[in-house]
Amino acid sequence: MRLRPGQLKIGQTLIWDVYDQSGNLLLRRGQEITRESQIDSLLQRGLFADIAGHAGSSGVSSLEDDANYDPFWLWDKAQGKLARLLRAPTAEAGFADKAMEISGLMHGLCERSPDMALAAIMLMEQKDYPVIHSMHVAVLADLTARRIHWDEGRRTTLCCAALTMNIAMIELQALLFEQSTPLTSDQRSLIESHPGRGETMLRAAGIRDEVWLRAVREHHESPDGKGYPAGLTTPSEEALLLRTADILSAKVSPRATRSPMPSTGAVRALFLQEGSGEGNPFSAAMIKEIGIYPPGTFVKLENGEVGVVQRRGGSANTPVVASLVTTQGMPRIQPVIRDTQTPGLGISAVMPRDDLMLRFNLNHLWKT
Repeated sequence: MRLRPGQLKIGQTLIWDVYDQSGNLLLRRGQEITRESQIDSLLQRGLFADIAGHAGSSGVSSLEDDANYDPFWLWDKAQGKLARLLRAPTAEAGFADKAMEISGLMHGLCERSPDMALAAIMLMEQKDYPVIHSMHVAVLADLTARRIHWDEGRRTTLCCAALTMNIAMIELQALLFEQSTPLTSDQRSLIESHPGRGETMLRAAGIRDEVWLRAVREHHESPDGKGYPAGLTTPSEEALLLRTADILSAKVSPRATRSPMPSTGAVRALFLQEGSGEGNPFSAAMIKEIGIYPPGTFVKLENGEVGVVQRRGGSANTPVVASLVTTQGMPRIQPVIRDTQTPGLGISAVMPRDDLMLRFNLNHLWKT
């Protein structure tokens, strides 16, 4: 992340390694800024902080007061890095380190801007679907893992597995996203074999973390034995959490042959498909974490207003909504924030996005 004036102060101990625009190390983490001229000199050289290695810790949280913080920029940055990584996985290029760096960016977004990260799943353009889908799964899995108190190291491994779980079918995923005809036998075979082929590709790229590799190998296995490729009944917890996130993300994403499923329908379908018992405890935890109406869901309120869920609320069915259309059906110049716990302002219906002709600024609603 490029640093800006105001982020460096005299007497400050750096919590990042700092580089110039060519990638040359200028200052190491732990060094102290001692004078104003030092700050001026550093800024003139084009100052960059490596926050990825510290995402989820003080490296990201220290930026909370930065008026220039932009989660959408971080989202795009992670997407670009992931696209390059998945399409050119080699051990020589430092695959593991790069995957960890992207995982750090995703951790930072989930810690600082969880509602924006969820809204991105619902609202942002589905360009390069194979890459964006992996990011969606990483968000859902990481937020759920935080809820059930997995430690940071375990969440990092989980996130890396989410980002790379479909590495063996990136091009096929892109084709299927636009395909309106039934799967061919060759396509079905490639789909069923991609977990094992993905593990092989990751090993060739230098990955030695067996928890990561197992999660990729088993992320389509199911406790009822009806998954693939091996029909296991005891997939790892990481694999089962990825499977749960994968199912939900796929349901709310559009295809050439269908519109995205409304969030309420997707949540209900996940619960019915996966249940909430010992077989898969993650479905209930995920639903509690994201809510019945996740951020980015378009809704109609009891008073007739129409808006978009801005953030999760006090309970799964009472989010905070940015009202975009008045009770008279007129678009608002500025959104009005409504707490759906308030009597008369509850949610009466979910509105399909395709039915609404609304324009609003994503940054305005979720940047901070």
